Amino acid sequence: MILRGTARSPEPLIHVDADERADLDTVIAEVAERAAGNASVALGAPLSAVALEVGIARTRSRRQRSVSVQ
Repeated sequence: MILRGTARSPEPLIHVDADERADLDTVIAEVAERAAGNASVALGAPLSAVALEVGIARTRSRRQRSVSVQ
């Protein structure tokens, strides 16, 4: 996560690697709910904006469909 903005108005940039078969709507919803929510609590301020960078990771196993948030 890269943090921009000010202390009162933080704007995180979150990088996520998603499996090539992942449902991007679900990935975005999970990031918005979990990562952005946790960042807001940790920073002690509401986020003024959140940027999301999604990298598509090709996996050899079809069983791996998890989302990795960095």
